[in-house]
Amino acid sequence: MEILPGTYDYNQVVISVLVAILASYVTFDLIGIAWNEKKRKNHQKWLVVSASVLGVGIWTMHFIGMFSYRLPIPIHYELIQTVISLFMAIIGNYFGFLIINKHHDIFHQGLASSLMGAGIVGMHYTGIKAMHIQADMHFNFTLMLLSIFIAVSVSWVALRLFIDLHSGKIVVSLQKKLMIACVMGVAISGMHYTSMTATHFTSSDHTFSQMNGVMIGGDSIFAAIVFSSVLLILTGIFLAKIKIGLTEQFAKELGLMRINERQLRLMIENSPDAFFVHDSQGKILDINKAACNFLGYTH
Repeated sequence: MEILPGTYDYNQVVISVLVAILASYVTFDLIGIAWNEKKRKNHQKWLVVSASVLGVGIWTMHFIGMFSYRLPIPIHYELIQTVISLFMAIIGNYFGFLIINKHHDIFHQGLASSLMGAGIVGMHYTGIKAMHIQADMHFNFTLMLLSIFIAVSVSWVALRLFIDLHSGKIVVSLQKKLMIACVMGVAISGMHYTSMTATHFTSSDHTFSQMNGVMIGGDSIFAAIVFSSVLLILTGIFLAKIKIGLTEQFAKELGLMRINERQLRLMIENSPDAFFVHDSQGKILDINKAACNFLGYTH
């Protein structure tokens, strides 16, 4: 039983890490929008968008990492299992975000990070099992446990940072978000490459004719999936910037309205003319100083 030597295309490894960093950065903005959204329907939509962008980012990092791995035999991937692995990451993120949105205590942080970690781990090992090769797959149990620990730990740190950023404990700035996204992206990638280190392959007599299902592989499929995934992440950036821009514009206009209201109030209050505000029944709701003096009321 011969162990097959595996190598990496390090250019693709770097790309996989950059995709994880990009997805982490975008998710900070998206989850902030979701948590600040007052309408329940819109809140749920932004949670789904946040979970999807991070899930697609993690999955794309994993997929690029898998394609960067080279064996001296052809490698193909079973389509259905590959798609299932994507949804595992998205669903794990969604329930993690949903729980931590409602509860910030240690127990719920642990529960949420466990669900997110389970989604990441499930995505990864389902993706590995989707590999169809003329070889047998073996795992180092200790390194597998380490990869699971990394996945849950990264999820916990990410959720803790989301809470601190959007509660004001950490002052939000471009530099801090970039730094945190880099740490998260590298850590997520570290989980993938740790688990790949835990996996080795030995020669086998299996053939592709014995395997069922739709197979994918090749540079064209790789390029199409990476392009589509990155496009989705960039769409998340676009949506976040539009939403944040509209929110900031609304806040600015609201602030100007309040300033104008205060100025108008001062003008009315200091006017020598009497001003009355009353309802349709003639009940006086508000009057200025001149009106009080005219009627003999105490202002």
